[in-house]
Amino acid sequence: MEKKVSIIIQARLSSRRFPEKVLHKIKNKTIIEFLVSRLAHATSFEDIIFAIPDNKKNEKLDRYLKKIKNVKIFKGSEKNVLSRYFNTAKKFNSEIIVRITADCPLIDPLMLTRMINFYKKKSTIIFLTLGQEHSLMVWTLKFLILKH
Repeated sequence: MEKKVSIIIQARLSSRRFPEKVLHKIKNKTIIEFLVSRLAHATSFEDIIFAIPDNKKNEKLDRYLKKIKNVKIFKGSEKNVLSRYFNTAKKFNSEIIVRITADCPLIDPLMLTRMINFYKKKSTIIFLTLGQEHSLMVWTLKFLILKH
């Protein structure tokens, strides 16, 4: 039986260098819209889940995400991102996690699909891709690794 694959995207509005950057518009689309539209062309996963901080500063982000079709939202700790990932994966019964950051709209859907399929075949503990820029980095890992 196939393991459940979830794309978990960490997002927040409280960046010091560029506050609310994930809602910044480029040609009338937010960074999040670019990311979600690119993910829609990938396959081999069941969920797209945004893991956001559960605080007043991110209520605007929560309202915005609720308007996007086919995405789920989990709210957790702002400071402890690992616990936010762990609790997101636990709530949605994710067995394989694809970690993406919301300020990374240039994800290649074909590369992502290939990476997920490779990971499923090899069943490694963690798989990391690095592009020439940090913004192209994607992690795939088992939920089990977050528990330890």
